[in-house]
Amino acid sequence: EKVLGYDAQSTPEGSILSMIYPEDLPNVKAEIEKLEQGEQRNFETRIINKDNNVFWLQVYAYGEINPATGKLRAIYGAAQSIDQRKADQRALEVSEGRLRAIIDSNVMSVILMREEDGIVMMANQKAMTTMGYTADEFIGQPMIQKSVSLKDRRYIQSLMRNSDHMQDIEIQARRKDGQLLWMVVTMSRTIMDGDSMMLSSFFEITARKQTEAALREQQTRYETLVNSVDGVVWIADAITLEVEFMSRQIEALTGYSRERFMREPGLWLSLIHPDDREHAAQTRIEAVQQSKGGFQQEYRMISADGRTIWVRDIVSLTQTDNHWIMNGLSINNTEAKEALMAEDEQRRLADGLRSTTALISRTLNLDEVLDRILEQLQVVIPSDSADIMLIEGRAGRLVRSRGYDGNKTMGFDIDDFLFPIFDMPTFQTMMSSGKPLILDDISSSPDWVEFGRTSWIQSTLGAPIRLEGNTFGLIDRK
Repeated sequence: EKVLGYDAQSTPEGSILSMIYPEDLPNVKAEIEKLEQGEQRNFETRIINKDNNVFWLQVYAYGEINPATGKLRAIYGAAQSIDQRKADQRALEVSEGRLRAIIDSNVMSVILMREEDGIVMMANQKAMTTMGYTADEFIGQPMIQKSVSLKDRRYIQSLMRNSDHMQDIEIQARRKDGQLLWMVVTMSRTIMDGDSMMLSSFFEITARKQTEAALREQQTRYETLVNSVDGVVWIADAITLEVEFMSRQIEALTGYSRERFMREPGLWLSLIHPDDREHAAQTRIEAVQQSKGGFQQEYRMISADGRTIWVRDIVSLTQTDNHWIMNGLSINNTEAKEALMAEDEQRRLADGLRSTTALISRTLNLDEVLDRILEQLQVVIPSDSADIMLIEGRAGRLVRSRGYDGNKTMGFDIDDFLFPIFDMPTFQTMMSSGKPLILDDISSSPDWVEFGRTSWIQSTLGAPIRLEGNTFGLIDRK
């Protein structure tokens, strides 16, 4: 009576089947046919109660057959409402779907595999794309045996033997096309349905490894260069800076002729970058004052065509007739320095991705994941403010934000505010294309729409969050 709206004496008009939700009716009829054969049945269906509300029921029933006639005597059954369970299940599916979309929208790969045999039970698209396989080729296969060398597999096993977690382990894996990739792997052991599972997240660092190899090669070239005296060789007075000798490689380094350096003793110092000039001069003066046998230093110079170049000096000091003479070798170190700075930038990006990957490997808490994504976005792409909004109808609701304080506000409380994003060309572009959008200068962009107090905003970067081809959220940075 509580669920259906009918008491024991009243019945709905017509057959009991008139209460069954139309889409479920064929399945219920099929279940009744099996009950008429004397079977026991357990099934779910939706019903429409007296007040025209739809509820989910779990039905347990069996059919009693008359032994004398072999025909159905009666159907006995019981039903319980599972409406709350279905609602919880739908909410969980939505939450898991959004979490999966956030995982797929980041530069990371996730694999769930059975520990016993390495069979892949689940993998996101990023993992399959990285390894070069389709879902049919990847899911259900022992991919760790196929892709990871025996040496690295044994290394992983040794780490997981006495622990349920390992983090930031570098291994190599082979793609389907045979290409060997470097990976940073984080792995955790978990129990699912009684089976021991390994949840692994990883990202590729092949480019970083190539950069490191390039740096080692550059260092070798640098040493060979010094040993062969292939650089700017010069001799000058340590006090007056008058040049006694300078090799012709100086023109390739700075764009100025050797003769000019010979004529203008202060030219070299004047070409040093203003931020480095005082330190470079002080290093030389201190070496003389302390009677050092020599010194090394690195600084920036401005070439004739305006380029900034990194120069490394290797200098020996000798004293002759009360004069300190510098015998120097100056090497163009720009390529090595830029490679090192590129590596530092890549390492910074990798550290941000690694932190996010480690978090997602350990939690299914959507709020915690959203907070960590905003934190790591600030590390990877510094900005004044950042937010994440989820689409509700024709509007976008801000669910996470950072940096909207002081002079950088919208002029109203943005928490849970519904933005009319379908009236904003920038958001329309991202939702229709499914791709990020950058506005370097919003003042010159015809697509920028003023909304609230936005005079402090100069540029913006946005990216859609997508699931199965549909955009359900947006990440925005200003």
